Amino acid sequence: MKNAILFLFMTFSLISSGQNLPAGATKTAYPCTLAKGLSSYSFIKNNEVIAMVEPSGCNYSNSDDSKPKTTYQADFFPSSAKKSFATNDEATAWILAEIEKYYKPIQVSKWQKLDNTTPKVSLSYPDGWSFKTKKQDWITKNNTTSNDRLVLTLKDSEIIQIIRTPNSDKLTLKQFMDNTSRWNPAIDFKANPATDQVIGGKTFKTMEHTFAMMMLQRHYWYADDKEIIYIGYGLLKDDRIRYPGVVSEIIKGIKW
Repeated sequence: MKNAILFLFMTFSLISSGQNLPAGATKTAYPCTLAKGLSSYSFIKNNEVIAMVEPSGCNYSNSDDSKPKTTYQADFFPSSAKKSFATNDEATAWILAEIEKYYKPIQVSKWQKLDNTTPKVSLSYPDGWSFKTKKQDWITKNNTTSNDRLVLTLKDSEIIQIIRTPNSDKLTLKQFMDNTSRWNPAIDFKANPATDQVIGGKTFKTMEHTFAMMMLQRHYWYADDKEIIYIGYGLLKDDRIRYPGVVSEIIKGIKW
C-alpha cells in the first residue's frame, strides 16, 4: 500500500509540474538510501537507461558529517552531457529538453566536398565525418593494386561504404546480388523485393531490412560488363532516428 501511494505521488508530481515525457520514454523513481524523502530517477527509452537525475547524498554520505544544500545531478548518457541544478524540477526539465533535442532527425548545416580517385566517386558528406579508402576482395576479386572501397565514418563507426571495382568475374546484376545475400543472410529478396533507384545516372537495385533486430541496413547494386558498384549503409539504435535523412542525401548526391 505504501509503495502504491508513493508511485501515485511521483506520477502526480511529474504531471503537475508540466513535465510530460517524450513519446517512447518512461521514468522510474528509486527512493534514496540515505537522503530520506528524496528519490533518484531513471529515464528509459528502447529498454535502455538514457538519463538519470540524482540528489546529492542520495546513496552516499559525506565523511565530515556536514549537510550541504541538496543539489540535483542530471546525466544524459547518449551525448555524455551532465549538469547540476538546485531543484529536481529544473534537472528534469533539462533532461526532457536533451531527449527532445537528441531523438530527432539531424539537420546538417555544413558539408564537405570529396572528389575521390580510387575508387572514382564524388560526393558531399557532413562536416565532422571522416572517410578512408581500402582494398576489398569479398564482393569480387580485385586484381588491381588500387583501393576500390570508400568508407564514410562517424566517430570511428562505419556508416556508408561504396565499392566500385572492375567486373573481372563478368557477373550479371542478379549474380552480384545473390552473392551479396550469401554473406549477409538477413538479405531476403522475397520478403523485401529490390526496387530501382537512379544514382548519378546509373540505375541501381536497392532494398532495406533490419539486422539482428537492432540495425537498419540498405543495399544498392549495379553491374555492367565493365564494373560493379555496391553501396551499403547500416544505422544502429538511435542512429535509425537521427541519420536516415542525412545518409539518403549523401547517396542521392553521388556522382561517378
